Amino acid sequence: MKLVWNMVNKLDINIRWKRYLFLFCFSLICAATGLVFWLLAGRVIWSDVQWMLCFLGYPMVYIGFYGGYLYLAYHDI
Repeated sequence: MKLVWNMVNKLDINIRWKRYLFLFCFSLICAATGLVFWLLAGRVIWSDVQWMLCFLGYPMVYIGFYGGYLYLAYHDI
């Protein structure tokens, strides 16, 4: 999380847009992580597209968005 925030923080844009960009990028990273996990383990066990959406969606929303929001709130950014 800190690595993503440091990359976004170096940009020369308004702090509000930095927060939005951080939440967007971190959510996409978490979704990509879920997709990779589904591609590795889920192809054998859970092969439906609905499972892929679950593996994408839950990490993106709960870890990416909510976790990123709590990170920003905890660090008073």
